[in-house]
Amino acid sequence: MKIKNYLLFFLVLMIVLVGCSQQSSGDANEIEALNKQVEELKNENEELKKEVELLRGEKEQEVDAFNSVNNENSDNATPLALLETAIIEDKCEITVKSTNFTNEVVPPNPTSYYLYYEVKNEGNIFLDVIIDYKNLEATDKFADEACSVKIKYDDKYEYLSFSTIEESGGSDFAYANITSISPLTIGTLHYIAEVPLEVQNSDKSVVALITAQGKEYSIKIK
Repeated sequence: MKIKNYLLFFLVLMIVLVGCSQQSSGDANEIEALNKQVEELKNENEELKKEVELLRGEKEQEVDAFNSVNNENSDNATPLALLETAIIEDKCEITVKSTNFTNEVVPPNPTSYYLYYEVKNEGNIFLDVIIDYKNLEATDKFADEACSVKIKYDDKYEYLSFSTIEESGGSDFAYANITSISPLTIGTLHYIAEVPLEVQNSDKSVVALITAQGKEYSIKIK
């Protein structure tokens, strides 16, 4: 009877040991698989880091190239004087009529109702660059495609402008993006940049950079 009990105990013990062994083996396999996944994730992370650094480097190069081109264009801009006409053959003639600091930009010959632009920020002022654009192309030219103008202050601070065009003999403004300039006719455009009052009040340089048909011109405001 005791022998049977010992045998029974021995069989139970063997079953428990085999079960533990199988469980231990299974746990080891799971741990090994997890370690493998961790290593794979580490490798993927390293690859992603390399790709991010590569993209960052490419982006920095693009920015440097963009700044270099912009600076080069500014340095190589053709100087213009007020009322001097620049001619781009078969494309256009541009003449800067005036440049004015103002709180309001209104049509030169306003009637009872007209579109106008007013500065909302008390610390700012408008710089209005007025350009006559003669279209020398064979087809209409949308006014908002005629030129682009930016203001450069103290040789480093830049301000973009938006445009509007005079209509009806200067009695009103029209939106430049829906108004065209016919061939061999002149459109009078206002390029309006909102700048800090400091730009007007300081004795530092202010230049308008005008781009038309891929060519850049500069006019000294002060």
